[in-house]
Amino acid sequence: MNLSIISLAKGGNKLQRLYSQFIGFVLVVLITCSCVSFNIPSQSQTKQRIEGRILVWYSLEGKTAELAQQSLDDYTRIYPNVKIVSEYVPEAQLSDLFIKQVKNGLGPDILFSNYGIIPQLVQEGVIEDLTDANIDVSSYFPSSLNQVRYQGRLYGLPTSLLTQVLCYNKDKVKSPATTLDGLLQQAKTGYSVGIFSNFAATFWGAKIFGGKLFDEQNRVILDGGGWAKWMEWLKQAQNEPNMIFSDNVIALREAFSQGNLAYVVCDSQTITQYFDIFGREGLGVAVLPGDGEQSAGPLIYARVMVFNAVSSASQKELALQVAQFINNTDQMKKRLIALEASFIPVNKNVNINNRLFPIQAVLNKQAKTAVFISLDNIELTEKLFVQGERLYQKVMVGDLSSTEAASQLSTEMKMRQEKL
Repeated sequence: MNLSIISLAKGGNKLQRLYSQFIGFVLVVLITCSCVSFNIPSQSQTKQRIEGRILVWYSLEGKTAELAQQSLDDYTRIYPNVKIVSEYVPEAQLSDLFIKQVKNGLGPDILFSNYGIIPQLVQEGVIEDLTDANIDVSSYFPSSLNQVRYQGRLYGLPTSLLTQVLCYNKDKVKSPATTLDGLLQQAKTGYSVGIFSNFAATFWGAKIFGGKLFDEQNRVILDGGGWAKWMEWLKQAQNEPNMIFSDNVIALREAFSQGNLAYVVCDSQTITQYFDIFGREGLGVAVLPGDGEQSAGPLIYARVMVFNAVSSASQKELALQVAQFINNTDQMKKRLIALEASFIPVNKNVNINNRLFPIQAVLNKQAKTAVFISLDNIELTEKLFVQGERLYQKVMVGDLSSTEAASQLSTEMKMRQEKL
């Protein structure tokens, strides 16, 4: 996520709406828990024994939706006694409609969404707590599981990870910039660079200057010095005619697609869309520029599957078996290859030849320096991002110094943290 870096549904928190705005479509208690226990069918069970009907909702679009449907079709070919009905629901309506339906005893058995929606659904008591279910999660990267664990409980399964990278037009750029200074120098010589301009979308550069979102105890902070230095670089960069800063991500995408930009900071989900325009040989993808040994730290987020709390025991059991099939090594590898490596797999057993799929190598490398926001931190982080956006805009128009803005942001986060 169409795409660009944490997309979250209508009715979610403010961070979710900011992130949904950032990616242009989708890119952030008391738990009501069913007492039904799950028994996941083993592979030794006969196909005839596995039967039933489940409903799946998703907001996926384009090739991503087609491949998700193919995975469901593959499942029903293996288990012909299972009927899977899938329905598209616009992202903006997804959470509200799901909550309403479940509270009326209805709704889908499986909901595909983005991870930031989980706290709201938990608080509404509409998704199943999977902590005590018989689910083998050993094949998942631990970082991806942190995006479906909330307050020590497991509330879903991740399906893929997405983050920001640097997309470029190979007809215009022969050797992509690897450092911020290099990018700025290329802009001075005529290479146009598109940057989506807000706090969340530009957060990737703070790490280059030593900025941290979390401390060693995983508490939400913001290292004032690092973010302030990054803001100074952004202010300098926006004065260059070929550095195009815009709060309209759709306009930036169109400009890049039409050949009017040499570079654009993009979400990995948009890679397949750009392939349709430039072809495999025309689109370049690189890690975001850093500064020597200091790498960029873009946010990274998960697509997830969550499960209806009021589904019958048999539907819950079947839904989990379908979900595990969707996430198995073969199915994930199949989707990864078909999508031209536009996401990061959550399954540790999925290995793609980096020489044959160089973009996957780029995504895997970028993921190593990306910043994960766990569900336990997302509600506090949303407050950071809301306040950060207000201060970001003031700094960029010259109404506030970057140092003062960083100090205000750090002080507010410290006060909020101490109240917890």
